[in-house]
Amino acid sequence: MRFIFFDHVLELVPGKRILATKAVGFDGEYFTSHSQGRPLLPATLTVEAIAQAAGWLNFITHQESIRMVVALVEGVRFLRPVWPGELLTLEATVLFLHPEGVTVGGQARAGSEVVTTVERMVFANRKVDRSLFTPKELRHYEYIKAGTRAGGAQRP
Repeated sequence: MRFIFFDHVLELVPGKRILATKAVGFDGEYFTSHSQGRPLLPATLTVEAIAQAAGWLNFITHQESIRMVVALVEGVRFLRPVWPGELLTLEATVLFLHPEGVTVGGQARAGSEVVTTVERMVFANRKVDRSLFTPKELRHYEYIKAGTRAGGAQRP
């Protein structure tokens, strides 16, 4: 199963910044086995949410013609747990951009409270022809684009 950890893109400025949201529902499979008692979002999944939003920024910045991997994550701080029912605001800002990748910093907020910060996340890119994407990948990208348009984000 593949999880998408952002729901809507509120703002996207290619090569600069993304602002997205994730509603933390009560139905996530990760709640059933992660903690005893009161369920909470595993802290590493807030980093995953930041990474996915940053990855979308990277993908759009490079004209939707790359494959990428997260090559490095440094300076992560978990400031408090995230509970089901909260709305996360995910922000990633480009620190350094080049054809073979991007370095971003990011954070996740619940309301106005910062819950997770990432000092530096490095993506390594490989340029590919869009015709090499599988139909499943193309459907996935179109699904995410629908959330991007719904959020009123700027598009290149």
